[in-house]
Amino acid sequence: MKRLLSLALALALGITLGVFFSRRSSPTTEEITPEKVVSAYARYTCLTPPNYQVDNGLLMLCRGANPEDVKRAEADTGPHAYSEVRVLVDFKAALALKADTGTFPIGAVVVKEKVARQYPYLKDAPRRPNSVTGMIKRAPGYDPQNGDWEYFIQEAGAPLEKGKISTCIGCHTKAPGPDHLFVPWLKRKTVLRDLR
Repeated sequence: MKRLLSLALALALGITLGVFFSRRSSPTTEEITPEKVVSAYARYTCLTPPNYQVDNGLLMLCRGANPEDVKRAEADTGPHAYSEVRVLVDFKAALALKADTGTFPIGAVVVKEKVARQYPYLKDAPRRPNSVTGMIKRAPGYDPQNGDWEYFIQEAGAPLEKGKISTCIGCHTKAPGPDHLFVPWLKRKTVLRDLR
């Protein structure tokens, strides 16, 4: 009887601790805020190669870019045609991309850090992002016409903008990738291969 009581007590304690730590380690959707993401995204999984040029077509031209080239680049990559970017995802988004389901779970986060293109002779200069933008997947009903994503933009020296940002929505509704994403870097799935 004593042994059975000890076993029941140990089991109850284990369940209580398990619930406590699982709630502490995976924040609820309400706890995931743009402010928290901006301060923590550097620890996310980076999906892009180093110094990823958003539009390599402009970079590879052996002549100067003409207006048609620029229009094509802007149509393909949006307003970021002249930047280096790093695309980072939290664990939920990484698992969704790995599973290739076409949609993201509530609370998934995708971040794009944008750095103005540097000249090769400045390659050792510190990388300072001029903007950090992102998407947080919200519960159904947040913005159903636009995939229920909350957008945010943190431009260098400007206040954080967040919510249903019309410029972000206007661009991402045209995205050919899964769930309103532009994913030319998704061909690089080797990063996701090792996720468990």
